[in-house]
Amino acid sequence: MSQGIVIKVLVVLMNKDEQLGLRRAIESLTSQKGIKICEDFHVLVMDGGSEDGSREVVYSFSKLYPCITFRVQKFLGGVGPARIEVVRYALDNKYDLIVWGDSGNEYGSEYLRNLIALAKNKECDVISGFTVVKDDSLWSRLLFWYHIYHQLFGLVRKKHAPGNNKLVKSSVYDKVVYLPTSRSDDFFFSFLASEKGVKFCHSSNAVIKVSMPKKFKDVLGWERARVKGLIEGYYILGKGLPPILPLWFAYSLAPAIFFGLIYLLIVGTSPYIFAILGGLTALYMLGMGLVSIKLNSLIKKAYERPFPMQEIVALVGMYIHSVLTVYYTAKYLLALRKKSRELRNKAREILKTFDFSESF
Repeated sequence: MSQGIVIKVLVVLMNKDEQLGLRRAIESLTSQKGIKICEDFHVLVMDGGSEDGSREVVYSFSKLYPCITFRVQKFLGGVGPARIEVVRYALDNKYDLIVWGDSGNEYGSEYLRNLIALAKNKECDVISGFTVVKDDSLWSRLLFWYHIYHQLFGLVRKKHAPGNNKLVKSSVYDKVVYLPTSRSDDFFFSFLASEKGVKFCHSSNAVIKVSMPKKFKDVLGWERARVKGLIEGYYILGKGLPPILPLWFAYSLAPAIFFGLIYLLIVGTSPYIFAILGGLTALYMLGMGLVSIKLNSLIKKAYERPFPMQEIVALVGMYIHSVLTVYYTAKYLLALRKKSRELRNKAREILKTFDFSESF
């Protein structure tokens, strides 16, 4: 970056028991081109109480790069509270830009330079980078689309940036801050920020590699935590269910509608019922066809090692995702209902601790 830089940049790595990924993430940050660690940006590792040696990994780097800081979050058990704590840290230390990531990331050599260059655009408040998913398990192949859906759909890109791949101007936090949910905090941030007129941009040149869970039990844990965070946010805000949940519910019903149509075709039924089911099936097939086309056009750029018919595998992964989403939504709507007041009180406590007023 040019000499005389006047903006302060903080790169944040969210971490919990991921020492190997953390090492790779920091190494990729020390190798950035056109921008130098400790000169042009600092790194904060916000840790969720790791017990695997993550602290020692950070300390080994901080001996060479003293601007790399390790901090254990004050309120354990959730990413939302950790983000709120980071924002307070960044504001108190007068950082102008916050680049959010995690220990599963590997940063392309020009990732930071390209994000920061676009941040000079006065119309861009939040900027997402271009995600490439690593090919390291069956679940990567089934669920890779989850990390690139902001790249699939332009409308999403204009209103959302992934929590592990975005730059946010610190001034944005004068308008809105994160909900202190255990997960899915980035969804609610995007939702609330859009309501406040925050402008989202995207840099296709800021490339980052991310990982998916590798084992089924890890996938279940990820899905469970994701939905639990969505339901926590629903009860904290006191508004309607996040719109993504009804969409996944409808998608999970698609096979039942299709086979119901086949059954009625065989046994016979009212032409009106048949027409309704037929129309729903046609809409479903059209939607999946369009998604397949979009996926096919993006796979070669957004997946580490593409393979034939990958878009079909992704549709299977979407259905698995929809079923798990519906199951965990029902579970946590019931489990957290009686705790809604407790959730709101806890949220107020966390926001007050870090000198933020209620944003809900």
